[in-house]
Amino acid sequence: MDTLFGGVELTKHIEKIRFDGAECIVLRSSGGDLRLYSVKDIKAAFSQSSNHRIFSAVLGITPQKARNLLDAMGFDYLTTLAEEVSRGKTYRTVAGENAMDPSVLSRKLRAIGVHRTPGRPMKTATQADLARAIIRKKKATINSVSTFLGMHWKAGQRVLKQAGCMTSGATLVDQKYLERFCSKWLI
Repeated sequence: MDTLFGGVELTKHIEKIRFDGAECIVLRSSGGDLRLYSVKDIKAAFSQSSNHRIFSAVLGITPQKARNLLDAMGFDYLTTLAEEVSRGKTYRTVAGENAMDPSVLSRKLRAIGVHRTPGRPMKTATQADLARAIIRKKKATINSVSTFLGMHWKAGQRVLKQAGCMTSGATLVDQKYLERFCSKWLI
């Protein structure tokens, strides 16, 4: 394909050329303006930027154009974003920091095989926490245990059932079982 400068066209608006012996990138804006960056400078700006908003500001381009540039140059920025999500940041937070829509971030991460579960992660409780919550009340109800553990009553019910502290449909925890359960987990 013929290019404006005789280089390699990476995308419609991004071209890789050699200028004064150095590998460079030419960005063409929709208005026709041209920006010339050395590949070395782009790599340095990317490694020093904590997110795409900062990276694009350093280069003086939009975050979308910065992502297009990173894609064209073969930078694997999506793995970094996936790591942020896996460390506990929400899609909305990561997308906001990188000037993306959360649905775009989700779509891009799905494309590289990263899938998410919708909503917040389920709360859990250790056996010792559960024993403390049960001992705290004379009549341990789903609500009293859930409130003590700081979770929704449905989550508390699930935790109690998983621990074997109650049968399905029950609202009170079996007191005889509780004494054995709590003595086992609290010393």
